[in-house]
Amino acid sequence: MYKFKVPQLYNLKDSPFYGHGASFTKIEDVIAYKSKAISENTNVPNTQIASEFHSLNLTNDEILKITDFIKNGLYDANIKRYVPQKILSGLAFPNNDTQSRKDLGF
Repeated sequence: MYKFKVPQLYNLKDSPFYGHGASFTKIEDVIAYKSKAISENTNVPNTQIASEFHSLNLTNDEILKITDFIKNGLYDANIKRYVPQKILSGLAFPNNDTQSRKDLGF
């Protein structure tokens, strides 16, 4: 019912698109959208929109500073060091679907 899993912010600048259905291509645009808090989909009833989704009235300078923090402050060029070689369950990581198990030799 219009609820989605939100991705982590680490290394977000490596993604080529953002938003549901890739409706944004720049982090700055996502932050500006969140600041304005105007629903993109008129088919979603207001009762299904989180109460936290409200106008933040950020200035352009604040949007740029938040964008810079997300792009650079939350960037780790060596984030792969946290990917385990294997997990205790023995399942494929990070996905455990049929194709991932095949690709990873499980």
